[in-house]
Amino acid sequence: MPAEDLETGFQRLEDGLPERGRKVTDHGEDSSADENPELTADSEKDRFSVDAFLHVTGASGEENPALQVTVVSGCFRASDGTNLDGES
Repeated sequence: MPAEDLETGFQRLEDGLPERGRKVTDHGEDSSADENPELTADSEKDRFSVDAFLHVTGASGEENPALQVTVVSGCFRASDGTNLDGES
């Protein structure tokens, strides 16, 4: 996919997350030499976050566009005696 399309998609993601109940808690450039854009957004009602990174130019200087999205869940604890296999 062309880098321009990914850049447009990343911007739409950034703009659209707050409209969908996500609070952007971190936004800027990553610590790589390429200073790729990154953002973190937390759900205001569910216990998960979204981390997104836009990679356009790799460390080698060659274009290798990619959009990386990771969903991070909060920790949950099941009550004692709960069957975690979903069987009764």
